[in-house]
Amino acid sequence: MPTKAKAIKKKPAAKPEKTASKPRITLDALASEVRKLSLQIREFKNLAPVPGPKGKPGPAGPPGVPGPTGAQGPMGTQGDPGPQGPRGEKGEPADMGRIEALERRVAELETKLSAQSALTSAV
Repeated sequence: MPTKAKAIKKKPAAKPEKTASKPRITLDALASEVRKLSLQIREFKNLAPVPGPKGKPGPAGPPGVPGPTGAQGPMGTQGDPGPQGPRGEKGEPADMGRIEALERRVAELETKLSAQSALTSAV
């Protein structure tokens, strides 16, 4: 005799839990809280000083830094020129032989330079 298969029962889906409702504060409750706190603050400000002997004065604070300096004033006017100095001593006469030797040396260097530039341009 064949046995009858049992029917598979499905479990019901898990229901999400309800979140607890957050208590909402009303404007009246908020105003009363503000009044309570401001009253406490006023009481703290009006506390009587503690009786007892006064203490010694504290140490002096650090010295202050110098303040900013002002703007620089305008530039002054230029004064009159001074008197001209004495005339200098007369120099020695020019050495013509030395000048001619220098002119010849310059002419030789110019010819060498032109010869080199001609060689480099030909290459």
